[in-house]
Amino acid sequence: MLAVYIAVIVGEGNNSIAEVAPWALLMTIPTVLASLSVLVREVRLARGMLIGAAALFGLVGALGILTIGIGFLLAAAAAVIATTRLSS
Repeated sequence: MLAVYIAVIVGEGNNSIAEVAPWALLMTIPTVLASLSVLVREVRLARGMLIGAAALFGLVGALGILTIGIGFLLAAAAAVIATTRLSS
């Protein structure tokens, strides 16, 4: 979804990088958290990272519900499912 967002913004051609960077960063943080949680061996830390990613995905999804929010809400659901599937 981040790539779609950047492609749409670049395609419009009337937005500066300063306007887009905070939103792109807000979209990147949960993606990195969820991705890094795979590498963590400690279950509690991985679960915390996934919960944080789910919360941020949900926030971005709610803020962008009229444009790209559905994809982020699906990512939030996937992070929640991954959290519940972690073995203790």
